[in-house]
Amino acid sequence: MRRSALTPIAALLLSASCWSAAQAAPAADASPASSASHKAVSNQVEALRVQAENQRQQAAYEFNQQEIACYKLFRVNHCIDQAKQRRIQQVRAARAVDLEADRLSLEDKNLRYTERKAEAQENEPRKAVEQAETEARNRADTERRLQDMAEKDTARVQREQEGPQRAAAAQAERIRKDAETAQRRAEEAADARARAAQARDDRAAYARRNAEATQKKAEKARKAQAQQAETETAPPANATRTPAGVLKP
Repeated sequence: MRRSALTPIAALLLSASCWSAAQAAPAADASPASSASHKAVSNQVEALRVQAENQRQQAAYEFNQQEIACYKLFRVNHCIDQAKQRRIQQVRAARAVDLEADRLSLEDKNLRYTERKAEAQENEPRKAVEQAETEARNRADTERRLQDMAEKDTARVQREQEGPQRAAAAQAERIRKDAETAQRRAEEAADARARAAQARDDRAAYARRNAEATQKKAEKARKAQAQQAETETAPPANATRTPAGVLKP
């Protein structure tokens, strides 16, 4: 029973030493050493809570054993009352361990809050710059998107306005091209007709020249035949003509 009563005192001494070690780290330092200190305190708090629970279970077990033993004595109620008092002391000691664990946990939470607050204050200028840069980028992105939207709207309105003009221009271009095509085809047809007429004139001239050549050739042949016939029927050069018209040699 005496050993159970001394257990909370040893726990308090151990927790005090651990807390002193935890306080040795700077409050605003979020270094690995500070994290290790918080881890040590967390482990100590967990150990104290386990210890308190073990003490309560031990108190309940000892009370049950003592209560059974009391029924064998003459002064049963007095024995049970003393067992209850011892159990109350043990439960109070366990509660003291719980309170120490709560105190350590609260102080560690306060220390963590102080460190986070100090870190936030230390990083506040940098965060302010980062926030300003982020806001500037967001504004630039927004302005760029708005500019893109405005340009797209302007282009759309321009296309809608220029649509009839482009259609009219395209129709005029088609009409001009059709007129050029019709004029070219007319000129080609006129050229074809002119070439056909020239070909007819050339054929007619050729036929005429051929006919004239044939006629001249026939006339020449006729004259040659007539001359030959006249030569054949002409009297010799030494013949004399008689009074009756008869030629004599």
